[in-house]
Amino acid sequence: MNTISVANVAIRQFNNLYSINDLHKAAGSEKRHQPANWLRSQQAIDLIEYLKSEELESIQKKQGLGTFVSKELVVHYGMWISPVFSLKVIRAFLDTQEDVSGSPKLETQTTIDERRGLVDAVKLLVARCGIDYSAAYRMVHQRFGVAHIDQIAAPLLPAAVAYVHSLTLQSGLNGEVLDRLPEKLQPQPLRNLQGAVINSLYCAEFIYQHLAAIRGLNRRLAATLHDHAADSIMFLRNVAEQAGINVPDNEYFQYFPWDGDSAEKARYHKLNA
Repeated sequence: MNTISVANVAIRQFNNLYSINDLHKAAGSEKRHQPANWLRSQQAIDLIEYLKSEELESIQKKQGLGTFVSKELVVHYGMWISPVFSLKVIRAFLDTQEDVSGSPKLETQTTIDERRGLVDAVKLLVARCGIDYSAAYRMVHQRFGVAHIDQIAAPLLPAAVAYVHSLTLQSGLNGEVLDRLPEKLQPQPLRNLQGAVINSLYCAEFIYQHLAAIRGLNRRLAATLHDHAADSIMFLRNVAEQAGINVPDNEYFQYFPWDGDSAEKARYHKLNA
């Protein structure tokens, strides 16, 4: 590990991260430039979140030693202080002739562009299910037996993307694949889709089961409704299967007490659920 100095101040290193406290000292130790002030800035918050979404280690707090950050954050901190200081930081790192990524050297199998689809899938999983990035990536690591997503071979990336998408719709937060997410954890669009499919299926089955009565009113209307109801039932069941939504079978609707009161319908559903 090469020693790095900025303005004649040695920058301590820990796990391929760099002491932001030492950088503050190198910048002159002014109170307005304290790392805590920079970390509260929206730009720093956004950058840390972005690096986290890319599964890049960016910041660690070490008791008794201070805060250590990645090279990306080192450069950003330097720019936050002043253009002149940022130039000193950049030159210090260029002088070491090190890679700017700041990550431990792993056996990388793919490029950032090749992993973009997987990263986007993970972002969707995090947004929909309310888990953090570390938990999301940990499930991917466990599934493919890697320590980092850049160790997943290129031919396996489509499978990794598909796995994460399946988690978005069908996984519990402990990594166990379920038939569907628990009700309280289901994304709002999925709950809306479930309600729309089930209620639309009931409407279509009602029409289908009462064609004789409708035919007595208007034979042409009955024929049209028959075709639409049959098609709707087919498409709705396909959607339910693809989205992991449980719906009653055809026999359930055949004997459903359509003319009964709510209590009778509830008893029927309980007996046939």
